[in-house]
Amino acid sequence: MLLQALEELAANPEQSAAVRETGHCVVLAGPGSGKTKTLTTAMARALAEDVVEPRGVACITYNNECAIELEMRLARLGMEAGDRVFVGTVHGFALSQVIAPYARCVPIGLPADFRVAKRAEMRASVEAAYAVAIAGTDDPHRRWSFASEKRRRDVDRTRPEWRGRNPGSRCSSKHTSSSFGSKA
Repeated sequence: MLLQALEELAANPEQSAAVRETGHCVVLAGPGSGKTKTLTTAMARALAEDVVEPRGVACITYNNECAIELEMRLARLGMEAGDRVFVGTVHGFALSQVIAPYARCVPIGLPADFRVAKRAEMRASVEAAYAVAIAGTDDPHRRWSFASEKRRRDVDRTRPEWRGRNPGSRCSSKHTSSSFGSKA
């Protein structure tokens, strides 16, 4: 299945280069251009050809829905999430790969049920923190949304200032929808 995916992407030079990249690679492309297929094929290829056990790969996403989609596509390529493959959010990565493994080094440790908060729990925490810290009459979620939107707007990684920030990145060219012809 991996060989077939590699063959399908070979028709597009940018996708083929991204899949075969052995360093860091940023792919910027429009919707339906094949980014997810390129990413999952690159991960599967890296695991099969470049990454020697016990090492693995991590794909950090923005939300759980994206992580589920990536895991399903990797499974179709014969790669299951597990010891050598992490697919999830930055919060899940921090918890499972950074905090939890080293929590035993801290005398107080972590509770057995320690995990990333669910959306409803996050909303309740925002409300509680807002009531204590600000004690305002505004809707805390409206203010949270405003702050989140401002962060997304101000941290536009397509801007030229972001280019060249990662000296280890060799594959950072911007691809448009037209340069990625196949569907994901």
